[in-house]
Parts: sequence; structure tokens; C-alpha cells
Amino acid sequence: MNRIARSPFAKVIRWRLRVRFAAPSGAPVGHSSGLLLSASWGLALLAAACGASADAPPRSPLAATSTPRAAGATTPVATVADGATTAVAGTVVAADLETATGRAIEILAEWLGVPATQLLVLAAEAVTWPDACLGVTWPGVACAEVITPGFRVLLVDAFDGAHAVHLGHGGRGVWAGEVRVTGSVTSVDAAAGRLTLDVEGAALPLRAAPGTLWDVGTGAQGIVGVSAGDAAMAAHDPSPDGAPPAVIAWLSLEGAER
Repeated sequence: MNRIARSPFAKVIRWRLRVRFAAPSGAPVGHSSGLLLSASWGLALLAAACGASADAPPRSPLAATSTPRAAGATTPVATVADGATTAVAGTVVAADLETATGRAIEILAEWLGVPATQLLVLAAEAVTWPDACLGVTWPGVACAEVITPGFRVLLVDAFDGAHAVHLGHGGRGVWAGEVRVTGSVTSVDAAAGRLTLDVEGAALPLRAAPGTLWDVGTGAQGIVGVSAGDAAMAAHDPSPDGAPPAVIAWLSLEGAER
């Protein structure tokens, strides 16, 4: 109401109404009707002013933040790990990124064997992988060098351990493993799903998960294919405080000497 009261159209109406009520009693009927018509005209203008001053309906957040690019302009990219590139100009549709994040949570929950509600999102971005292996290379495995669009999603578990999920076309996922090490297997407890690697003289306890990929180079199935004394290369996601032990993303016995 305060905004309406200050409107110049409101001033017109007040002036018209003052003339109407100040008119002499002997004024012709036509004069009175004209004043009423003026007041009606003023009210119509006021209604139009109120409609024009009303707040416009909110626009899509994407429309509000998008910036048109000149014809022929290229999207700037930033080089990231694993030879991938990521768009930094907001060209990825938010719905696609949200879908990819949900997919990453779903498959990591299966890999770790935990409820999806225990996982939190640290970061998510659209990337272009340099090969069909989504930026993850394993000893003895050849990857087609074909540009592959996808996503990288970084999640954290209930123990504050970080896990990177690489996604490709159709939601295919690869567990990257945050740290890659090479060492000698010193002990294996297949029943508990634990093993220990000697890495440059230091013992590294590791634990298996339902989604651990075993010996990708030779196709061995499960921890039962690993024995003490084997040379192994493993990618794992550490736990910040060491408890529980770091979880194995994948382990290979082929090419471990690299």
C-alpha cells in the first residue's frame, strides 16, 4: 500500500475525488458524471500501474546465470588429473550432473557394501576422459584411446574416507582408487577380507570390499587368488585415521614390478 500511495496515479485520483466532492450542489448532472468518469479513469490507471510495478515472475536459475557466448567461441577447459579435461564455463546441464551424482552414490554404496545414506558428496564435475577406461589404467589392460565424455564424483564415507568414482556413457562406473602402491604381499586373511602389503619396508594393512576388483591383469577371482609373497600393485582409498584399514579399489599381480 505504501508503494501505491506514492504512485503519481494515486495523486491524480485524490485530486479528481477532491473536485468531485467539492462541486457545488447546483452543478449540472453532466459535470458530476464527468467527474465520476475521471475518477474511474484514474482507478484504471492505478490498476495498470500496480500491475506494471508488480514483481516479475522468477526466472530459471540457469537462465539467470548463463552468459551467451559469441558465435564460434570455444568453451574454456582446465586440465585435471588422469588426463581428463573439465568444462569451466557452466555448459553442463545441472540435471545431468545431479543424475550422475546419484548414480555415483548408488554404485559406490554397492562397492563398499554400505547404505547410500552414509555417503556424502564432496565434489562433482563433468569431464572428458582420454580413453575408454575412464582415466583409470591397470597393468596388463589395454584401453582404447577414444575421447569419452563423463563425470568425476568425489564422495566421502562414514569414516571420512574419500572415494573417486569415474563415470562414462550410460552410467558405467570405475572405482579409481586415490592412492596407487606397489609392494609385496606379506599376509592374507581371506575369511576377514584383509591383507598386508610391504611397501618400501613399511606395512600397509588393506581391506577388501564387495566391489574390489581383483587381479585385473590375470582375471583371478577374489582375495583367494592372492598369496603371501606375491608382488602386487594396488589402488586404495585411505581412511584418515587408519581405522578401518584402507579399502582396496583394485589389485593386480601382473606388472607389479613397475
